[in-house]
Amino acid sequence: MRHILPVIFLLALFSCSRETDSPIETYRLTGKILSRDATTNRITTDHDAIPGFMEAMEMAYEVRGASVKDIPPVNSRFEAVLHVKGSEYWVTDVRATAGP
Repeated sequence: MRHILPVIFLLALFSCSRETDSPIETYRLTGKILSRDATTNRITTDHDAIPGFMEAMEMAYEVRGASVKDIPPVNSRFEAVLHVKGSEYWVTDVRATAGP
């Protein structure tokens, strides 16, 4: 038992540090804003596919660097920068675009 505890500790430490050491990847995100939540500063989107990364889907994202009150209104087409770090996702630079 004495030898198992250090192994468990090292495994836990390694799994926690992998998330914080993950590089931040960025993608261009386009779609339609379905809702805005000012209390959590999140938007729910119906976004287009990101080739090679994510299928088109409805998904909520935290907005960083701006308040959801200052971004395009619900039902607007938008584009933004999607940031991905491990299992964490957020968007920045949300702006309205023309679209179908």
